[in-house]
Amino acid sequence: MERIPEPEVRALNILQAVIDEANARRNLVPPEPWLDVLARYPQEFANWVALRLRVGATNSPAAIVNTRKSGQGVRPVPIVGIAERIAYRALTNHVVQGLSFPTRSLEDYRQFANGPILQGLDGSGDVRSLLPAHTKYVAEADVAAFYQYVDHDLLKGELEFQVGRVYETGVLIDLLGEIQGTAFGLPQLLDPSDLLSEVYIRMLERDLVRQGLVLWRYNDDFRLLANGYDEAQLAVEQVSDAARRLGLVLSDQKTHISRLVTYIVRNASVPVDEDDAQIDVTTLSPGSNDYAGSLMSPEEANGVLRRISLPPRDENRLDLKNLRHDDVKLLRSALNSLAHHEDEGGLRYLVSLTLFVPVLTPKVCTYLISMFDAHASTVDEIWDTLTQNHADSLSDWQRAWLVYVARICGMLALQPDGRLSWVRGQLRRNSDLLHAEVSLCLAQGGAIEFSELDVSLRVRPEALSPWYVLGMKELHSIGLVNANQISAVKQSSPLYRLLLEL
Repeated sequence: MERIPEPEVRALNILQAVIDEANARRNLVPPEPWLDVLARYPQEFANWVALRLRVGATNSPAAIVNTRKSGQGVRPVPIVGIAERIAYRALTNHVVQGLSFPTRSLEDYRQFANGPILQGLDGSGDVRSLLPAHTKYVAEADVAAFYQYVDHDLLKGELEFQVGRVYETGVLIDLLGEIQGTAFGLPQLLDPSDLLSEVYIRMLERDLVRQGLVLWRYNDDFRLLANGYDEAQLAVEQVSDAARRLGLVLSDQKTHISRLVTYIVRNASVPVDEDDAQIDVTTLSPGSNDYAGSLMSPEEANGVLRRISLPPRDENRLDLKNLRHDDVKLLRSALNSLAHHEDEGGLRYLVSLTLFVPVLTPKVCTYLISMFDAHASTVDEIWDTLTQNHADSLSDWQRAWLVYVARICGMLALQPDGRLSWVRGQLRRNSDLLHAEVSLCLAQGGAIEFSELDVSLRVRPEALSPWYVLGMKELHSIGLVNANQISAVKQSSPLYRLLLEL
């Protein structure tokens, strides 16, 4: 990236970007081990990133982790370097200042999901008529792999038009290109990407509104109200055409048309009788389990998981081999709630959920960690069962999460032989994140040599260098690395010096 003049660097709130990154958590990959160091030395990291921008330091490409989606789908999640993440946030915040953005709150989601219902029903006020709405339809459309296919040139043009910060926008797009290694795509699970994706998707929404469509949007999900099935089909075609002009396509699995009454039954969590002409709209409460921030009570969450054990012919049974998209969201919400409440009721289902619904692995592992202090022996048994009896069924991403659990809970020290052998064996796998997590986990127990970490620091992706440097710090703390070696590492890079705490 080119050098950025001093006035432009000073205009960036880099310190705030450091503070925000230190508090950021991503839900599909294990929390980065450097977050605590970043929180302790925000000004020092801000000074370092500012210097990199002034001298035009080259930004490292992200290391890609293939996480799982529902079914057999794969979501590529980038591991972005510390400096790159801070600069990305600071530049994005500066470029988009003055623009308004949705909060993506539960209330926003409810307005989005309720929109077609409230407008589709006949009448006004709290009680509205359903019968005249029988001819109305709702089209639901979702953009497939949205973040992966955002075109940098189109994004740049839209940002320049909307905010007028031409130079800063150019710098931001250059940074994006270096991180992504392509001229398209936004790094997923980063807050700045959410802002930039909103700028991009508004171009699609604007196009559709100008065509006269009645729609509601939440992120890249659209709901469209139509007066007939033919009109709903045409609306989906219009969305598809408008998306294609931006280099995007719709998801076949998440794009469908339903009658308004069917949409109400499926989304509103309120009983609806087609022969009953009246609906009290104050009872509508759609989407609470779809929304990431919502929590069930422990009783509700355990009730969801108990459905796994119901007899095969029970219509309420959750068949882990044939889950619908909504079922996965329900299970995710249940696990999230049990972890929050530290309720042990769901522990007995975790092996099956990990094996049959891999997309739930982050929630499973977060739940395991939350329960370790009170139920260590049960957590140990689950971890051992997965790694010793079912390892062949685990992806590298799942293995990285389980290694993270072992590191956070200190599990290698409790049963060193079998667990240590399994963890060390993961170094032979072809995954950069897994290798980094294993190296740091082994260093915590003094079960890896400094030389192994040093070689990895030189040859593995730079975005993962903090794992190896922090591994060296672990070895030094237990007396397995001498002061001269640590000093040499510190002198090799400002980042290493910061990670080793000055």
